[in-house]
Amino acid sequence: MPAGALDLEITEGLLLQRNEDVDDALTRLSGMGIQLSLDDFGTGYSSLAYLQRFPVHAIKIDQSFVREIGRDRNATALVTAIIAMANSLEMKVLAEGVETEQQAAFLMAHHCLSGQGFYYSEALAADAFIALFDKIAGARANVGGNLTELSAPGAA
Repeated sequence: MPAGALDLEITEGLLLQRNEDVDDALTRLSGMGIQLSLDDFGTGYSSLAYLQRFPVHAIKIDQSFVREIGRDRNATALVTAIIAMANSLEMKVLAEGVETEQQAAFLMAHHCLSGQGFYYSEALAADAFIALFDKIAGARANVGGNLTELSAPGAA
């Protein structure tokens, strides 16, 4: 498996430790080509310095913000700002806990092209996941391996 195919999710709590060993390990992992994602961004003691200090390639927006899209003005503004910031830093951005068509449409309209949640699929048993993975891999092969946009449930 190529190193770039591995994506390690790091919580903000790990970064709070200000531990030289952690810093060195993350730098070495990134240097090997392993992708690092900052999970649950915005829920802990978020610091923009993390994005500068650590070799993070992606930000995962916590579901507590996604859930409030369109219902809470401040949460909606924060999601918009996080997406814009990640995109301007050329980082990937993923939204956790996408449950409605409205949330998915909002995220896509604001250039958050990756999401996870019950809107796309419920939790799957291993055999159901393998079947879904095979279906997606087949669809990628049919379009030259370039599927970048999220689609609604049942589409593909």
